[in-house]
Order: sequence, then C-alpha cells, then structure tokens
Amino acid sequence: MQKRFTKSARRVLENAKRQAVSLGHSFIGTEHLLLALLRTKGVASEVLKENGVLFDKIAEKYEQRMYNDVQEVDKTVRDENVDKIKEEVMEYLISELG
Repeated sequence: MQKRFTKSARRVLENAKRQAVSLGHSFIGTEHLLLALLRTKGVASEVLKENGVLFDKIAEKYEQRMYNDVQEVDKTVRDENVDKIKEEVMEYLISELG
C-alpha cells in the first residue's frame, strides 16, 4: 500500500480502518471512508465541510440507520417466530382434535 497511494490517501485509509474497528466492523465500507475523509485534514474534508457534510451529522445518521436496521431485523425475527408458533399450535390442535 505504501507506494500505490499518496500520504494523504494512506491517512484516509488508516482512519477508515479505525472507524470500522471502532464500530465493531471487520470490513471497511463507504461509510467508514466518508467518516475518515471528514476526520482527515485535506482538500476532500474541506470541500465536504463547506457543503455541509459534517462528521457529527453523518455519524448520527449512520447510527440511526444501524438502529433502524437492527429494529427491522428484530421485527422480522419476531414475526417469523410468531408465525412458526402459530403454525405449531395449529398443527397440535388439528392432531388433538382430528
């Protein structure tokens, strides 16, 4: 990586790795790169900030999205479990009454 990227790009990638680790992720995704760009001094961070893209706002939106995703997964799992329980109860009633 040392020769393929500029010093600035290497700093962004290192910051992206830190962001991923701090969020408990084993991958570096676009969300980590964006947060890293905002945290790393340079032209990209200045352009983003001048256009209202701020670290705290992006981090908050990301956390909200993650929370909503978890809630949706929880709801789906609950719905699937309820459906399975209903099915098992119906099968039991049919076998007992049939």
